Amino acid sequence: MNKLKFNWGVGITLFIILFVGFMLTLVFKAGQQNHELVTENYYEKELEFKAILDKKENAKNTFAEQLTCEIKKDSVIILFPPEVNGNITGNIYFFKPSKKADDITFKINTTDHSHSIPLQQLTSGMFKVKVDWQVNKEEYYNESTLVIP
Repeated sequence: MNKLKFNWGVGITLFIILFVGFMLTLVFKAGQQNHELVTENYYEKELEFKAILDKKENAKNTFAEQLTCEIKKDSVIILFPPEVNGNITGNIYFFKPSKKADDITFKINTTDHSHSIPLQQLTSGMFKVKVDWQVNKEEYYNESTLVIP
């Protein structure tokens, strides 16, 4: 019986075969990944960015305490600054970077300094909470990160 000798030629051939197999596996796995965009119309969102910066700056300069988001029992509580006087209106947008289908928006219309959202309406995971709100024709915007268990 003739044994195959291991030499440079055999080593290089095995390396090339393994390398090509590895690259084909990577291409196959990359083709199965989700290629969801953060937003469909990102050009329009970019144009709105200056307005959002102005609203953030307005909130930062107007209130000593900022808006906060916290989980208590079975609800997400949005706490508005205590200095707010008047009817609070706007939207709360829960943005989940990992899955667009889990994004959800809630309307705000309250005179209280808090807004409650039941946890059953949200999936577990990390959310960016974007709150675009108005009081007495003044506009504000806050963002925070929240992890839903």
